Amino acid sequence: MLDLGRPLGVYFLEVGAVMRPSKISYNRSHSSFSEILPEMVNWEKSLEQGKWFHWTGITPALCKGAKETLKEGLILAKEKGMIISADPTYRSALWKYGEEAKDVLTDLLQYSTIFIGGVNEINEVLGTSFGYSNDEFTEASKLLIEKFPNIEKVFDKIRTSINSSWHKIRARMWNGFEFKETQDLDITHVVDRIGTGDAFAAGLIHGLQKFDDYKAMEFGAAACAIKHTYLGDVNYANESDVISILEGNTSGRLNR
Repeated sequence: MLDLGRPLGVYFLEVGAVMRPSKISYNRSHSSFSEILPEMVNWEKSLEQGKWFHWTGITPALCKGAKETLKEGLILAKEKGMIISADPTYRSALWKYGEEAKDVLTDLLQYSTIFIGGVNEINEVLGTSFGYSNDEFTEASKLLIEKFPNIEKVFDKIRTSINSSWHKIRARMWNGFEFKETQDLDITHVVDRIGTGDAFAAGLIHGLQKFDDYKAMEFGAAACAIKHTYLGDVNYANESDVISILEGNTSGRLNR
């Protein structure tokens, strides 16, 4: 446990509206998390009963110690046969300690079995220039799996921004043998889009433990969509709330 008398990390959000985009400024260079070292984490105890290990690119972006600590956890998780999902979450403003994001993410992805990201993330990792069409997403996913044979499935969240206040969300996948895509979910009034990518990943991971790949992806997209209706970066929706959206209940009608 880190107890360095500093916050875990701070960011400042300027909320946009209509044609004005939101803006984020990070203040994590001297956070307590940026001081982490591998010897501070007992991975054997932490993963004792674990079945699923999820990591994002935010962690290795912060400092060398965070990267090395994460890598130790990934090595042990792979030895234990855990499912390991990766969300590269590339944030250029965070990589400041002298190592290239591409090199670090490439190293860490060798331990992962599920990739949560689209062509932007794949291009960053592979140094490619795939476009956004479904065909190019499929080709990019195939190449990613070819380069990292341990990766079995690729899931991508797609955001269409009409303006800052009106978005559409859908998801697509290549699971090693078929491409599938969900229908758009229309979010005509965005309350807060911060944390929606995490909501998608969390919903997908939850869904993959209960449903087939397609329904799990639908669940992730619906979890992402409903997060847009909550202020803050936490998704307060429960499973039944998300299932209700999957069943077509998107009118927002008052429940009594």
